[in-house]
Amino acid sequence: IKKHKGDVEKVYYCTHSKEEACSCRKPKPAMFNLAKKELEIEDMSDKFYVGDAARDVEAGKNAGLKTILVLSGNSKKEEIKNWEIKPDYVCKDLLEAVDIVVGA
Repeated sequence: IKKHKGDVEKVYYCTHSKEEACSCRKPKPAMFNLAKKELEIEDMSDKFYVGDAARDVEAGKNAGLKTILVLSGNSKKEEIKNWEIKPDYVCKDLLEAVDIVVGA
C-alpha cells in the first residue's frame, strides 16, 4: 500500500463470537460507525467496503457504503442472484476492486 502512496489510518475488527451477539460483529454497523466517528468522516456514501461474502455486502450496505464483492472463493457469482442484498460491484479479484476504488 505504501509503495503506491497509499496509507492505512486504522484497522477495525470484532473479536466477539457469533453467540455473544455484539453490536460490532458484521453485518451490524457499529464498527463502521466507530470508524466514521474516529476518522471524522461525514458522509460514507462515497466510501467502499470490499469483502468476499454476503455478510460483507450486507455490512457495507448497513453502514451506507458502496460495496464490492471479490470472488476469492467464499462466494460464487451464481449465488448473488439469490441474495437479498446485492453488491454494487462484483470483481474477480482484489486488483480489479482496487481499480474501481481508485477510478471513483
